[in-house]
Amino acid sequence: MKEFRIYKPKKDEKGAAAKFQFVVKARREGKFPEPMLFLEMANQTGVDANDNASFDWAGQDNSTGQSVTVKLGIPDVSELLLALRRHKNEGKLFHKNDKGNVTVSLKKLDDKMALNVSSQRDKKLTRVGLMVAPGECIVLSTLLQDFISAYYGWQDYTDEMKAIRQEFKK
Repeated sequence: MKEFRIYKPKKDEKGAAAKFQFVVKARREGKFPEPMLFLEMANQTGVDANDNASFDWAGQDNSTGQSVTVKLGIPDVSELLLALRRHKNEGKLFHKNDKGNVTVSLKKLDDKMALNVSSQRDKKLTRVGLMVAPGECIVLSTLLQDFISAYYGWQDYTDEMKAIRQEFKK
């Protein structure tokens, strides 16, 4: 499926970008699909040959580790939706594993939202943040709601999900 991306480049090259990836993978010996949602945020690293902003996405050959990726579960998505729908001033997430931790924050600031992530991994701290415009908040809210529906199988929103579910029924 297509990623939802938010780009906020800056002339001083201190901008950032975010991408939300909604993917479906096989679960339990390939017997049924599991929707998954990933958030990756990357700092701006400069400009390319065409004078367009470049970002330090993970997996690039020239990556300097200025990005953070986190898998979002249902409790995470719900917390972000509470903030997006203005039921809370801020949605906060905290993930910890053997290698470190990641925090995600979505906070109301006037008519916009501030999306921030930080990662402490192997004693290295990475922080990425950007402002989410009202129109982007609508798209993000829809994506998160659709993820919940897809996760629980309440409604197949896309032809791709319908095809995947049919494949698993065989």
